[in-house]
This record gives sequence, C-alpha cells and structure tokens, in this order.
Amino acid sequence: MHCFDVVVTNSPSYVGAEEIFDFYRARAVEYGLYDHAKFSHTVIGAEWNESTGKWTVKVQDTVSGAVFEDSAEVVINCAGVLK
Repeated sequence: MHCFDVVVTNSPSYVGAEEIFDFYRARAVEYGLYDHAKFSHTVIGAEWNESTGKWTVKVQDTVSGAVFEDSAEVVINCAGVLK
C-alpha cells in the first residue's frame, strides 16, 4: 500500500466524513481487509506478550456475548473520534 493514494475530486479543501469513509472503504476492498475484519465485536482488552512478540487481544462478540482471545502482530486503535 502506498503511504498516500492520490484521489482527485471536485471536493473543497476539507473533505467531509462521507468522502473520507468512501476512500478508506475503497482501500479496504482493494487490499482484501474485509476478509479479515470482525464486525459486531468489541475489544475488551489487549496485552503485549513479550515471549511471542504479539498482542493477545480479548474480544467480545456483541451479538452472542461470547468472549474469546485472538493474537495480532499489530493493533490499531480506531476509536471513531471523528464520526
């Protein structure tokens, strides 16, 4: 993935939420991220595991309520501040 994918539009200098969302959705489709994403889940904890060099992530399925652990090399906090 390029650091900056250039998108030329007729939008003003500061784009709105819909255009930003469309940009990132297109990147996710382009790079196959939807195949790995978990929707309707909440991360309830994350802990760095020094021995494995990975994060141990505790996740809750918001539909069933089930809680499970997963692991990841990278954790990205997408808290949604700019809704």
